[in-house]
Amino acid sequence: MPNLFSELQVPLLLKDEDKSITLNRQQCACLLAHSFFGSITSNSRRVETKKWAFRASQLFFLQAMPSALCFLNYFKRLSVDGIPPGDVTYERIGFKRGSPPWIWEESQSPLCTVEILDEGAIEKSHAHLHADFANKFIGGGCLENDFAMEEILFVIKPELIVSMAISSHMIDEDSIRITGALQYSRYTGYSHTFEFDGDHVATDAELASPTIVAAMDALQGCAKIQFQDGLVRRDLNKARIAFTGARSVATGNWGCGAFGNDHLLKFLQQWMAASDAGAERMLYHTYGDKRTAGFVEMALSLKNVNVGKLWEILKEAAKECAQPGPGNSA
Repeated sequence: MPNLFSELQVPLLLKDEDKSITLNRQQCACLLAHSFFGSITSNSRRVETKKWAFRASQLFFLQAMPSALCFLNYFKRLSVDGIPPGDVTYERIGFKRGSPPWIWEESQSPLCTVEILDEGAIEKSHAHLHADFANKFIGGGCLENDFAMEEILFVIKPELIVSMAISSHMIDEDSIRITGALQYSRYTGYSHTFEFDGDHVATDAELASPTIVAAMDALQGCAKIQFQDGLVRRDLNKARIAFTGARSVATGNWGCGAFGNDHLLKFLQQWMAASDAGAERMLYHTYGDKRTAGFVEMALSLKNVNVGKLWEILKEAAKECAQPGPGNSA
């Protein structure tokens, strides 16, 4: 470790600081080896200690065998195939509380092309940016025994786990993004059916065109409360900062599982955010959820609407949904 980091002091990505660090894959592997041995301790960190986790060894004691196998497979792949070329960049971007650098009411950006995909996973998309439906503590329970979207993503792409060592928890106004992390393992299933399924070999396209993984934590839905203006704006702004600079975005039902958010609301928020960020295309992965059945028809009906106009439509619909009485989707 002293030789690998002799000319580099790894900065911490803390809240209210726009900052980035680029590591080569050998440096990432070194930090992940320390994670395996538990040798980065509380004495060597300044990130907020609450829920801080960077000890992969606990995977072997928490009935998390599929995740443990993915983690071990990463090191097996490095030993057999060598360390792939390239770097991984970790960045934190945000804006000042109460002062987002965009005004939704005034946005003249046209809505980007949207594709509704019932099959295929986000991490397999050819899009420039992949959404990570994140815990505010990036990585969530990937080093424990959780097997949701973010946790699976981090164990099949272990270079993402490095962000857990250097980042404090996300706040409402920021996103943590990782560019260049490769996938080393295949998997099947989800949650209690999640299983390790052998090697994933990166294609030339994956090596040549690094994907951005953008961590974005949604608020918990809480029935009608999610339609209140401030909460609608919060997740809209969160998606907008996460999608900054993306040429195309792969995303899906953000926060619509355990967090209970409204599928249509989250679709529209992300479509607006991707469009205002300048993305040419949004690929929306439904994972076969029947509650998204009307999205194609609705998207066609809005093809001539700009972001500012859609915001006005959404704001009025959300206001009605927030009223007491029988609940309706946005």
